This record gives sequence, structure tokens and C-alpha cells, in this order.
Amino acid sequence: MIYFDNASTTQASKAVLNNYLEMSEKMYFNSESIHGGGLDTAFILDNVRNYIREYFNTDKHVIFTRSGSHSNDIALQLLLKNKTANKILVSPYEHMSISASLHPYTALYDIVHMPTKSNGEIDLESLEEMMADTQCIISTHVHSETGYRLPVEGIAEIAGSYHVPYHIDGVQGMYDHLSTGGLCTSYSFSAHKIHGVKGVGVLLMDYEHLTPLNPHFHHEYGTQNGTLDVPGIATLIQALEAIDDPRAMRDMRHHLNTSLSALGLRALDLNHHADHISSFIVPGMEGQYLMQSLSSRNIYISTGSACGHGVLVSRGLGNLIAENYGASADQYIRISLSRYNSMEEVQQLIECVEKIVKEE
Repeated sequence: MIYFDNASTTQASKAVLNNYLEMSEKMYFNSESIHGGGLDTAFILDNVRNYIREYFNTDKHVIFTRSGSHSNDIALQLLLKNKTANKILVSPYEHMSISASLHPYTALYDIVHMPTKSNGEIDLESLEEMMADTQCIISTHVHSETGYRLPVEGIAEIAGSYHVPYHIDGVQGMYDHLSTGGLCTSYSFSAHKIHGVKGVGVLLMDYEHLTPLNPHFHHEYGTQNGTLDVPGIATLIQALEAIDDPRAMRDMRHHLNTSLSALGLRALDLNHHADHISSFIVPGMEGQYLMQSLSSRNIYISTGSACGHGVLVSRGLGNLIAENYGASADQYIRISLSRYNSMEEVQQLIECVEKIVKEE
């Protein structure tokens, strides 16, 4: 089996799994208990919080959550809790968890998409002209469906000059080694996208916005209830330590784009992109057909976000495909890499795609 759907989820590393098993055997206590076992596990959580702060070079508070989607939801609840303006600016490339979190606020705010240039990239100049009466700005760090790396630094500069809170969904952006520092108000990520375990997410949040969401919430600064997965959280350190130089993935991605383009596929290659995601339009063929044909050969790719059951979920990508490529969304495929992939696997994928395309 060859796995190229790492934007959906990654294989947990052996170091993470070994540490998770050991921690599960020894540190199974509830971190909220006030006996010795509870205090020991609370100490472990504090160590992980400190490590994350150092990793991101930030003094933000570290909130542990169940997932990246859960982190996004908590962030938006905190940023929208006290209404001071009437508009929310959101990029057109957001994960469906952002749409879900914004749904309860549609009657309270005008939810407006950021403007884009003709090539699909965010138009920062036009964005600045839209800043009046804005409650907060929301953008992904890296678009999960194309690998487009959004201009988060430019967005942050605009948001900061207007004193508008800015949330970044960093779930797909962890290979970018972004130092949040004062860049944004809040930042979310998920362990299972970086070879950690599922069920563990993180939200970095500025203190000024950190208030209890519910008087009955007693965990994680009043943002939630529920016993934390301390072993899973502890393995975040191994997962973050193992994020390495992305040059190997960069080389694989370049080979993919060059070779598949030579076969007639059209790469959705914006000027700024992450190294682990490649996306293509397959002329004259549905992406689902190519995906299933590869699956029958034990090569796994995708045709969209797993959270959308393989269907494109971002408005921006649908527009980009229609306007810039004259194609439909059902012709789209995504190939996403990890450090466990090799150039030999990439070559096998290319050869199989060539056979499938020639058969058609």
C-alpha cells in the first residue's frame, strides 16, 4: 500500500506510539484530580504547554482540545463573544469547521469573503479597503485542498494596524515552521496531521480574549468540559520534535507536478504553496474515477477534504477551477505527502496514472 492522503491524516510515528503506550500504562490519572497522580499528570501538561510556547516563540495561552476543528470552534466563540463590530472577514479557502463554527453567528454578523486576484490568491490591497467595522479576520495558514500558502504575514499586518483580532487555522501549516509570536490573536493545529495521535488539538490564544465560555465549563480556562487525553497530549512533544526540513517533500512535489503535467494533468499551482500538497485537474475524466482506479492498485489519493467525504468544501477552490481552468470540481484530485513517502513511491504513482490515462 502507498499512502498519499496525508492532508487527511498521517501515520502516527513509532516514537509517538511507544510513548503513548508507556504514558497510558503509567499516567492514566485524571489531570483534574487533586491527589498525587492527578498532580503528576497536570505537571506533564504544563511541561507540554511550555514546550509548545517555546516551539512557536509565543507567550500565548495553550489550550488543549479534541481536534483542530474543536480548536477553531473555541477560538471563534472567544473572538465573537462580545460584539463590537458588524462584519467578519474570512478567506474563501476555509475548512468546513470554520463554516460550521460561524453558522450560529450568521444572524449577528455580515460574513464576508476576502477578495482574491485573478489567479485566486488573496488580494491584500483590496482586503485593507474592507477593514472598516470588522469584528475579526479568519484565514487558514495553508489551504488543505490545493496547498496554497496564504499571505498570513500580510493579513496579520493589516489586522494589527486596524486592531482587529486575527485567527489562523494552522492545521495544514505546521511544516511551514511559523512563529506565531505577535503575528495573530489565535492559532490552531492538530496532532494527527503531524504524525501524532488522533483526538488531540491545540489552540494558542492571546490572554485578553481568554474568558470562560460557559459557567459550567471547568477545564482548559473555562473553554470546555471533559477529561483530557494526557498520554496523547504528552506525545505532542515527539510529534513536534520530528517536524523536519521539507526539502524531500519539495523534491517529490516538483517531480509529481512535472511528470503529471507531462501526462496532460493540470497542476493547480499558485505562486505560494506548501511542500506537502499537490492538486490537479484531470482533463476528460472524473477525479473520483482516477482515485478509485489508483485505490484498486493500493495507491491512496483523495478528491477533496475527508471532512467533506471527498467533496470540495471551499468556495475559493470551486471558483478557481471554473474561472482559471475552465473545468469542473469533479475533475479535481489531491496528492498529499509526508516524510514517510519516497521518490520511488512517487514514481510508482506516476506510472500508474500514465496507464490509467492511456486506457481512457
